[in-house]
Amino acid sequence: MKSYRQKIMDIIKADIITMNGSKNSMTTVLVMSIIMTIVSGFCMNPAAGTMGCFMIGGLIVPTMFNSEMKNHGERLYGIIPVERKELVTSRFIFCTAVFFIAEIAIYLMMLISLKAQLYNRIFENGELDFLKIVSDMTENRMSPTGFFNLVYFSSSAFGLKMMAWSLRSYLSDSKKYAQQMMEATMGNRKISKKDVITGVFILAILVIFILLLLGVIKITAAIAVVVTLLFQLAQAANGIFLGLIFIIEALFFLIYCYISALLTYEEKDI
Repeated sequence: MKSYRQKIMDIIKADIITMNGSKNSMTTVLVMSIIMTIVSGFCMNPAAGTMGCFMIGGLIVPTMFNSEMKNHGERLYGIIPVERKELVTSRFIFCTAVFFIAEIAIYLMMLISLKAQLYNRIFENGELDFLKIVSDMTENRMSPTGFFNLVYFSSSAFGLKMMAWSLRSYLSDSKKYAQQMMEATMGNRKISKKDVITGVFILAILVIFILLLLGVIKITAAIAVVVTLLFQLAQAANGIFLGLIFIIEALFFLIYCYISALLTYEEKDI
């Protein structure tokens, strides 16, 4: 009898075979997005690497299960001897591993870009160096590397949440998820009020944080202690410390989505 670990690995291998078994346009989209991110990071600015965080977070699930959605392959797991818990666990491990491997690879490439400064040679003396401009504008003069780390880790945390929620949605209701993906691909998906509110809220938080960091918004005494603490965390270890806090919080969200997917998938009719 196979061990639990071996079963997980077998399911992951089956998903890889399914993903590559037929023409998968989403794979091309994901690969091209990563290539464009890296090229932009070297030729324009390392901050372009943050685009990869969002692209990977949003595309990783539809890329991996596009063939399964098209061919209704999820029904296969209703007849083969695989427990539902093993299926959910293997897919969360698979997606999370691919996400972190891609994120780490892009991060290292962007660090090389930051050190090589090729984009400054292209734009002559770094007049369009976004990271340097913003770091010079901050009240406490955070270094370009520190600002890059903070932005990249924050974007990675958000991308991880996107991936976790997307995988949970797929496992909970694959038909509804496939329909939403089709509508989004064809441009027929209607933007709901909830989508607008969520987008505006996230954008507002990001803008307020940047304005506080730049000193445009003056801090009141009531929140001065909290904001000062955040700024100190942001500067600690060149932005990595606060960035890791964001990643840890995203990992807790990933665990929540995993548990939620386990519960809903157990009750789901395949």
